[in-house]
Amino acid sequence: MVRIAVRPAWVGVLEFLVGTAVGANSGLFYEHRWELATHHALHGDRAQALRLLAAIPDPPLEWPGAPALPAWRAWISDPDDPETMARFERSLTGLNRPAERLSRARMAWLLGERHARLGRRADAIRLLETAASGYAAMGAGGPLARVSAALDEVAAPLPASPRQDLPLTRTELRVRSRWRWG
Repeated sequence: MVRIAVRPAWVGVLEFLVGTAVGANSGLFYEHRWELATHHALHGDRAQALRLLAAIPDPPLEWPGAPALPAWRAWISDPDDPETMARFERSLTGLNRPAERLSRARMAWLLGERHARLGRRADAIRLLETAASGYAAMGAGGPLARVSAALDEVAAPLPASPRQDLPLTRTELRVRSRWRWG
């Protein structure tokens, strides 16, 4: 059996943008590279992620997105560390220029989804709400729909009681028979 690796189309687009240096006269040059590195880091290829960033210094502070890029770079290096994630989140407050609104929403979305995968619901909800409000303010309906779906999934209520359709364990059966519950 031949297995074919399937990857999202946007990864191919990012590889093209990074490989051809599209956006070299703007902050997008850096953001495209950082986002592709993030994809690799979050999908188990941290070495490729670090290679993408190794030869590229952080941009000058006046470039769009620059206040958050050093913290984003650190997060790519250690994507599951809560303190690194918190530093990256704090850096988003430095993205307050109009040209940085989209970047701030995207970075909040990436962080929010990672928190969700790690089971940190409160952090995930806060960041996904930040991303959703940013996309809503810009009228970016496509990303807003995707972030809203992620937010709905994370914010779904947890079951208040044990599921009734699961078989009881031996201990639960013993307790049930002793106390004649149910």
